[in-house]
Amino acid sequence: MSMTLAILLSALIVVSGAVIVINLLDGSRELHDYWNLDNEYEPSQSKLDWLRSSIAFYSASAVLVASAGIYLWIRHSSG
Repeated sequence: MSMTLAILLSALIVVSGAVIVINLLDGSRELHDYWNLDNEYEPSQSKLDWLRSSIAFYSASAVLVASAGIYLWIRHSSG
């Protein structure tokens, strides 16, 4: 396996794993903020909110599975 392909697959696995972790730890403020029980305060918007969508989660999951599959396939076929 060439070094470029190894770096590309490693980057894809790490980035897709990070997107999955961001989705799983979405930081819902309703559970932690005792003083905002009546939703008086509007939560601040984050630049990472677009990563917390179901499309990003499922796309990252597919990229993670495909990258790991390609990595294993290349490792198996190369000997």
